[in-house]
Amino acid sequence: TFKRGVSFNDCRTNEEIDELIKFDVRHSVTFENCKISVTLDIKGGVNGDNVIPILFKRGILINKDTSVDIINVERLACVHNGFTIENSVISGSMTMRDVKIFAIGFLLRDSSVKGHIRFESVDAESYFFINTKFEKNVHLWRATLKNSLTFNYGSYWDEFIITAIKCKHLVIYGGDFRKKILINESDAYQKDVKGGAENIWIENSKFSEKLRINGGDILRQTVEK
Repeated sequence: TFKRGVSFNDCRTNEEIDELIKFDVRHSVTFENCKISVTLDIKGGVNGDNVIPILFKRGILINKDTSVDIINVERLACVHNGFTIENSVISGSMTMRDVKIFAIGFLLRDSSVKGHIRFESVDAESYFFINTKFEKNVHLWRATLKNSLTFNYGSYWDEFIITAIKCKHLVIYGGDFRKKILINESDAYQKDVKGGAENIWIENSKFSEKLRINGGDILRQTVEK
């Protein structure tokens, strides 16, 4: 139990990684069966106009019934293994800003998030939201994903808004959306910031209110199902 929270500031890991072990499942930072009160805070530095991100070469794993009150991440880079949360509970909010996850991407699976989620400029290989309960609103804003933005199963009790996210595939399968879901190609306040998906696939999902897609070429191919 971490009663006063956990904070990483201006840190860098120095694992030697070559072609043979770069896909090893180990992570730079792992929390298992932990309780983190207050905040898990991961924050890189700024020197004038220069951003100096925290570097965790093998990424971060939060797993095995870990509970965290609040997660706040700013200026982080993960080179291998991504940022993964599995079988855990976030009792408050999760905010990520100015993050780059070069391999695998961000994965949130078999977990529960009781507060809101805010992603801003979180570039990654992919986002995966799998079989997770979201009790408050989720806003994903302004990012480039090399592959997919995927929602598999899970329940979403509040509004879900995606704005200016660029990806190859947007997949929604088996989700239960209790409030509106909005997909905006561009930012209403910054028209030059645009996203878009090469294809969108929706199947076996429930929308209690509405699904709305706003944008010019966000649908380069039609919704498949």
